[in-house]
Amino acid sequence: MIGDVLLSSILTKRIKSVVPESIIDYVVNENTVAVLENNPFIDNVIIYPHRNLSSLKDRLSLIEKLRKNRYDTVIDAYGTLWSMLTTYTSRAQKKIGYRKKLSSLFYTESVQKHKQQKYRCSLAIENRMKLLEPLDISFKYIQPTIYLTSDERLEASLQLRQASIDRSKCIIMVNVLGSSPQKTYPPTYMASLLDYVSSQIADVVFLFNYIPDQKTEAVSIYKKCAEKTQEKIKIDFYAKSLRSFLAVTSHCDCLIGNEGGAINMAKALGVRTYAIYAPPLKLKNWHDENQPDRYRAIHICQTDAAPDEEISNEELRDYKYYLDFRPELFQNDLVNFISK
Repeated sequence: MIGDVLLSSILTKRIKSVVPESIIDYVVNENTVAVLENNPFIDNVIIYPHRNLSSLKDRLSLIEKLRKNRYDTVIDAYGTLWSMLTTYTSRAQKKIGYRKKLSSLFYTESVQKHKQQKYRCSLAIENRMKLLEPLDISFKYIQPTIYLTSDERLEASLQLRQASIDRSKCIIMVNVLGSSPQKTYPPTYMASLLDYVSSQIADVVFLFNYIPDQKTEAVSIYKKCAEKTQEKIKIDFYAKSLRSFLAVTSHCDCLIGNEGGAINMAKALGVRTYAIYAPPLKLKNWHDENQPDRYRAIHICQTDAAPDEEISNEELRDYKYYLDFRPELFQNDLVNFISK
């Protein structure tokens, strides 16, 4: 996933800061490469074709390529059976990964994940940094970064101008859809939330983050909005590539909406974010508390609709908890965040 690839890229910066002469290769699926372009801490990106993910031939080809490269160290930041096997078959002296059942069969060094935060970071960041402990590289807080060129930013600026989007207004990118229906804030609630923001902040322009295949769902949310809100939504404006989306987002005042890859990418661009977390997700796993004025997150357990007692993740998957997560529970907090 794009968010995973972006988060794991912090390892490259930390390694280079301690061992500047190191050469770092990064293996990723081809649909995630855009978030790594121009990263000065990655020497080579090795692309594994996403469209052939189930192809045994491609898997064996990648294994052979990594064996030929004869790495000193291979770090498995993913932890699937396939990535464990790929790590094991490399000729690296050190094979590092997370401790789990049978991990000692695949790795020379197994790292135990934190269950609680120690540094006010998300556990996603803290646990990735733990993968460097076997290399005697200590923890240091690093936020993922996406590197845009001046030409990319200029092209995005021209794209906004051609779409008659007034840069003097508050431009908000809205992540209207989650990575799955279970992680998508109810469309009627999202429309109501946008209506409220529109009524409280006069000079606002909404851009919807969606790809062409998702246009029907995005338009459905647009149609649920009040007419005055619709006038502030540029529903036909969307980026034609991931790099284009990143460049456009860099010109926005903030990105709000469903937690997911778009939130992580906006943070990596230094754009303020307000993330709505699905009930099954835990804030400590993904939310970074180091800059609360820039990066906010809201979860049903932070509101008056919080369950009376601790319940399991499996119970939270019941969609009724999303229906209890009404816009009025946090809409004022969202408007205050945007107003700042």
